Amino acid sequence: VSMSTVTNDTVNIAAILDLNTAAGRAANSSLNLALQHLNHTINGTRLNLTIQESGGDVLNIVQVFGNEVVAILVQEFKISKFMAPIAEAVDVPILSLSDADGFVTGNGSTVLSHNYDDMEAIAAIVGYFQWKEVILLYQDEEFWLSGVNALSEALEERGKRVSQTAALPSISEGDQVRKSLRQLNTSYIRAFIVYTSVDVAMNLFSIADGLGMMTEGYAWIVTDSIASSLDFLNSSHLNTIQGIVGVKRLPTPQFTEMQKRLQLNSSDDGTSRIGIEAYNSLMIVAKAIAILVSQGKEVGYKGNIPNNNMDFLASMKFLTGGKLLRQEIDSLKYSAVNYNRGSRDYQIEIINIVGRRSYRRVGFWGKRKGLLRSGGKQGNNTLSPIMWPGDTVQAPNGYRKLVVGKIMSKSTSNFSEILGRLSGYTRETFETAVNAVPYDLPFVFATLNIGNSSFSGFDQLITDLLDRKDIDGVAGDSTILWNRSLYVDFTQPYSKMVMAMIVPITSMRQTTWSWSFLRPFTTGLWAVVGVFFFFTTFLVWLVERHDNAEFTREIVKQVITSLTFSFIAFVDFSQ
Repeated sequence: VSMSTVTNDTVNIAAILDLNTAAGRAANSSLNLALQHLNHTINGTRLNLTIQESGGDVLNIVQVFGNEVVAILVQEFKISKFMAPIAEAVDVPILSLSDADGFVTGNGSTVLSHNYDDMEAIAAIVGYFQWKEVILLYQDEEFWLSGVNALSEALEERGKRVSQTAALPSISEGDQVRKSLRQLNTSYIRAFIVYTSVDVAMNLFSIADGLGMMTEGYAWIVTDSIASSLDFLNSSHLNTIQGIVGVKRLPTPQFTEMQKRLQLNSSDDGTSRIGIEAYNSLMIVAKAIAILVSQGKEVGYKGNIPNNNMDFLASMKFLTGGKLLRQEIDSLKYSAVNYNRGSRDYQIEIINIVGRRSYRRVGFWGKRKGLLRSGGKQGNNTLSPIMWPGDTVQAPNGYRKLVVGKIMSKSTSNFSEILGRLSGYTRETFETAVNAVPYDLPFVFATLNIGNSSFSGFDQLITDLLDRKDIDGVAGDSTILWNRSLYVDFTQPYSKMVMAMIVPITSMRQTTWSWSFLRPFTTGLWAVVGVFFFFTTFLVWLVERHDNAEFTREIVKQVITSLTFSFIAFVDFSQ
């Protein structure tokens, strides 16, 4: 490879890394190996690599543009987004090492194809356990937004949905995370997806554990950004996340070979990934420049930035051939050694964090094959048994248990004491109805005492339910009244549906009177009934007098016949 026509026979490339992290140190080591290889094999041209600490002053980061670099490699996506407008002005390509497919162009766009594989696998897991809704917690940076959209689309294709989302800060802000978790915990959904960096995730799980959200009934799924770094977590972190499920990309043989070549830690795929990406990115930049040079295209700095609206860029020069270089890098990016998504049946490993070994494999996922149980046959679309939070193999149904209040009045309490257990027709009816639904609906009863200091009566109980978060419903013999319906919804009564009227009585003797049903009829009501009766009689006579022989005789018989017809019609209608 010859790049002798590049200005001064020297190619300047910058890398912005966080050397305080394992990933940053792995990238630095890989870049130095790539630099040694290129300078050893290239004749006439020397690559000059400048490493800039990302944790330093922002002005120091921006000054890398003044070194006439032809490309900038950036470890953290947020920094690459910050530098994108300047890179566009000077026409310098930026390559993000945050993801294996991260290529930031001058306008800041990025391609993150691996996110879609992760989210497709997670959507398949959600569908496998028949969860209708999930809650997504993601890192509050633009880098993670493509994955958020990808998960929503993948779930919608399966008839599922993300019901709630929570954006978590990148820095450790325990109060804000705790507030978000408490709010989410008031929801009825218990299936959570975590899509963050491993540091943010560990802070999240530590707080969730303190809130009792790492117990039975909860389901947690983490993406590859967390699952690929589990081997380097300490024992306290592993104890906190027992029972969670993760998706982890499977490395290709080429990836494993590159790990050995770069002397990267084979047990830490996350660190290895960014190290390999750094090596590949530098090789790609060198190859792209060589291709342009071989085509007679010029790459170098000549003149100031055209149409510059930023004063501090006035002293910077414009990279000639920058757009061509970016296009060449973009075309070479996808041929680099990395995770091979398309040529294998299964691209994702599904793991379960259990015990001191960090995790165990429970299955695989592939775009064409779907789910595969670990050790099973292709096409079975199942997973091995999973140990969930709370040390249970019973898969959560995705919702919290319903808390049903059981009304206990003085009379029902005495009856329960005789039976020796909380029982009754209402409870048995409710349990029968729950058992009849076509899905699992776990619930627990909570006693609500009527007539004591807690609730003076049914009206107070019903109005207080609006403010209570610990009761989802009530099973009891509460009468359905219109004023109570303003606050709560009532189910269909389990007693026979009849129309009844309640009237006051003045003595018990009246209840045995055979004509007592007439007592609700007042004088005014009798008058209304009489008017309608005679009006109906007139209508019968008016309609029937021309066609019915019974209405052609003397007037007295016509009146009697009309009254008879009306009475029969009145009785039939009443029945």
